[in-house]
Amino acid sequence: GRRGRAAGGRCEVKAQHSSATGVWGTARELVDLARATLGRIDLDPFSDAAWNATIGADRILTERDDAFRCAWFDNAPTAAQLLDASWDAESFAREPWRSTAIVNGPGDPTGDAIKRAWRLTEWHHRAGFLGGGCIWIAFNVGQLQTLQNSGAPRSLLSFPLLITSSRVRYVESPATERTRLAKLADVERKLRTATGARAKLLRSQASRLAAGATAPPHASAVALLPAHDPREAERQRAIFALVGGRLGEVRL
Repeated sequence: GRRGRAAGGRCEVKAQHSSATGVWGTARELVDLARATLGRIDLDPFSDAAWNATIGADRILTERDDAFRCAWFDNAPTAAQLLDASWDAESFAREPWRSTAIVNGPGDPTGDAIKRAWRLTEWHHRAGFLGGGCIWIAFNVGQLQTLQNSGAPRSLLSFPLLITSSRVRYVESPATERTRLAKLADVERKLRTATGARAKLLRSQASRLAAGATAPPHASAVALLPAHDPREAERQRAIFALVGGRLGEVRL
């Protein structure tokens, strides 16, 4: 549901962001695509209560839970175990669960956090804990390359994929809105005494700030990790193609 930078070796779970444009939540049309495709959203592992008002997942993992350390499911290994290169994750007994998830993993300048998030998501899907299907939101198509070298046996290109044909509008966070409105108030205060070219510049700034924030200029990608049940997987692919086709190009 939300995205942010990792601090050190640990993920700081913040809203989806662009370093240049502030803090952003998953675009509503992508949430609608996930819900239509999966039928329900059982888990959002990178979220909080405020962002879940948009996502509507039955269960979330917050910054306090720490999705890079805790167990995502009962009877599952912890994320810390799964990310430990010395632990044999492939020997763990598989679970015939039917849970679903939407994942918009946190990022950092090195790309390490998003790789770890993908490794965890891919394992839980392959192991059956997310056997009901999963939608992965790649806020930047650069993830198509980054996640080919994540250490997971499958990448985004292994799955049905949507590339949006236009920039989707991500959701402005309350913190970003407060910052924008504070800047607007400051610009309006300066306008009271400004004249000439400076006044013209300030009026332009005020107009942009009043109109609302500009969503990050990223082309987005969405991957469907389909249900393990073949019949349900076929249904999901059909809906993903139909609904996703309204947003861009879908490759099944």
